[in-house]
Amino acid sequence: MTGWTWGAIGLALGSTVLVYAGYPLWLAWRTRGIDGAVPARWSRRPTVCIVVAAHDEEACIAARLHNLQGLRYPPELLTFLVVADGCSDRTEDIVAGFSDGRVRLVSRRARQGKVNALNAAVALSEAEIIVGTDANCWFEPDCLEYLLAPFAESEVSCVAGAKRIWSAGGGVGTGEGWYWRYESWLKERDAVIGSALGVTGEVFAIRRACWEDLPPDTILEDFVLAIGQLVAGRRVAYAPQAVAWETPSASWTAEFERKTRIVAGAWQALRSMKPLLWPPRGILTVQLVGHRLLRWMVVPWCWAIALTSLFLEAILHPDWPVTLLLGLLIGGVLLGIRRPRGLAHALAYFLLTQAAACAGAIRFWRGRQSVTWRRVPRTPMPS
Repeated sequence: MTGWTWGAIGLALGSTVLVYAGYPLWLAWRTRGIDGAVPARWSRRPTVCIVVAAHDEEACIAARLHNLQGLRYPPELLTFLVVADGCSDRTEDIVAGFSDGRVRLVSRRARQGKVNALNAAVALSEAEIIVGTDANCWFEPDCLEYLLAPFAESEVSCVAGAKRIWSAGGGVGTGEGWYWRYESWLKERDAVIGSALGVTGEVFAIRRACWEDLPPDTILEDFVLAIGQLVAGRRVAYAPQAVAWETPSASWTAEFERKTRIVAGAWQALRSMKPLLWPPRGILTVQLVGHRLLRWMVVPWCWAIALTSLFLEAILHPDWPVTLLLGLLIGGVLLGIRRPRGLAHALAYFLLTQAAACAGAIRFWRGRQSVTWRRVPRTPMPS
């Protein structure tokens, strides 16, 4: 094996260790002894509007609204706004059939994407707190109480909840579940020393007074929303007990498409991140580079170079180390796809995310990622 190939493999492994292990270790050291306890709840509960952006969600919208109606929160302070974004199925009819006066339907005939649905919904709401969520997830009964608690601190303008993956069926859901447990720990520690660097679209809250309309072409609206609050000098908190559950992607192909869209949106979001990168904002800039930019924009290309070098080496200069390494890699990935457990599955899921990150970057550079996208299939919600 040539020195170039060894160097490329070393670069890929080194960057992975630096980002996926080094940054968490630094974060653990930096937050040692700091309690991340959630502050006391507000003495006065605020009015809340839960916004659900829905496109062709007839299969789950009724169950989603029933779930939201069951939240432990004073009903007179809670309203639900469903924005039907270019629906061609029975979504609007189902929502309109609810007798609960707190459920309101906004019909948008032309599909314009989730970001524009959120902009429209906030303009129509007079609630103090806007809660954003999706149609294909469900909240724990006490989710809202925990999600609102950090607003007791005046500098907090936005709160991220915790996303969990219902992966009882195995498959790609195991890898997705591992990822979200890892990501949730990082988000909780990030919030302890400064601010969470993003929210998840399944469960977040923002003060109505702090909302600023997002650019209409925004792909990754939840991340850009949080970055906008940080640029404005506000704080994004994290509420780990405010749990929203979601089922995993139905297949590896669907998960690849989902990750590709996310990274395309991350490249677009660079325009929003610029004020936080230069001039540097201290810890916040370190967090953004270590937690986000290196993971999205450096590590995947290191792996692309390493794997390309390895395959070219196998074709042009085959020898037993190359053959053995390539065989172990391919065998491990194939085993990991078939068996939703163990090291092989972790390897397969990791390499899928790296390939999707490269595909997402190319899609963004070519201008192929629309503000609307093809919804990926997910495993059915449990009854």
